[in-house]
Amino acid sequence: MRVAKIFYILLLNFNFFFVLLFSFTYLLGCCVCIRTIPLDSLSAISVSKYNDNIIVLHSKHDGYDLVFSIGGETDNHLAEFVARLYLACRSLENRIPVNVCDTITFNNSTKEGEERTLQFMKNPTGIAGTRFQRPNTVLYG
Repeated sequence: MRVAKIFYILLLNFNFFFVLLFSFTYLLGCCVCIRTIPLDSLSAISVSKYNDNIIVLHSKHDGYDLVFSIGGETDNHLAEFVARLYLACRSLENRIPVNVCDTITFNNSTKEGEERTLQFMKNPTGIAGTRFQRPNTVLYG
């Protein structure tokens, strides 16, 4: 994962999940990505059982899973986000499971069948908050 920071604006409107990501990447500098995802195309929500704010939205289509840090490094809005997203999907008759796992496997690659696994570790420095560490490791405090 090349993303150092993810800031997000989420709007639930017109049965779509609008995501506006401002991401700063190590290699590309600053870039803006906008993706619209119909709520009925989500297949599952995954969160870890640890004290972090990472969520993975699994898509029914290969290569479209999304990984978010809900709240940045120190804030945690994960529970509210999961509840609101689940209720919005349920109102469309899309009853998606919410998985709570030790590790989370996702596929957001354009290469068919290429899955990645997020590992979760307690931050050895004791610093509070959630931080991504290469490769595919999340540090939580």
